[in-house]
Amino acid sequence: MLTTKQIISQKIKDYAKELGFDLVGITSSQPLDIDFYQSWIEKGFAGEMEYLKRNIDKRENPELLFEGTKSIVCLGFNYYTESNQSDYKVAKYALGDDYHFFLK
Repeated sequence: MLTTKQIISQKIKDYAKELGFDLVGITSSQPLDIDFYQSWIEKGFAGEMEYLKRNIDKRENPELLFEGTKSIVCLGFNYYTESNQSDYKVAKYALGDDYHFFLK
């Protein structure tokens, strides 16, 4: 017999799939140990992606974004686009719709 939590989790996952997401996961919102992430940033691996360097405290503790947070729903969207173009001037993933727009 499924628990209430399992039933709700499955409903969330089913709904996300209906919306077109390819991957769906749910995890705890407990604060994270982000030493590896901070080291990665300090080594310059974020390149010019400045947004990765912002809000480290919120990346470490999601409750700073939303007080009372218990869980986080993680969504994955495959934005790979089939293309017959043989001479790419743009990264292949960039040929599809920009997910930033449809997620909003």
